Amino acid sequence: MSNDNRLDSPHTSDEVLLAFPGKYHALNAQVPLALLHVASPLLQEGFKVRLLDMRIDDFRAFEIGKPLFVGIRSIHDSQIRYGIEFAKKSFAVSWQ
Repeated sequence: MSNDNRLDSPHTSDEVLLAFPGKYHALNAQVPLALLHVASPLLQEGFKVRLLDMRIDDFRAFEIGKPLFVGIRSIHDSQIRYGIEFAKKSFAVSWQ
């Protein structure tokens, strides 16, 4: 597929940020396979993909930048809580 006209968007960024919510310094954090699965076709289409695993990196110190899209994976209560906290920060910074 061609990358020339993939989006009709006012955003000039071709960066996508994918976040995996969780408690910072979580024990036994596994590879976030769901994010890698989503990242693969985005990379193939020419997007720059950044991954944030909140169990390893403190999202409060993470520089979000101005990505075209922010994806937050969540499946249960604690991930949803951390995901909402991150979403508040990402919307405040990315779409001012």
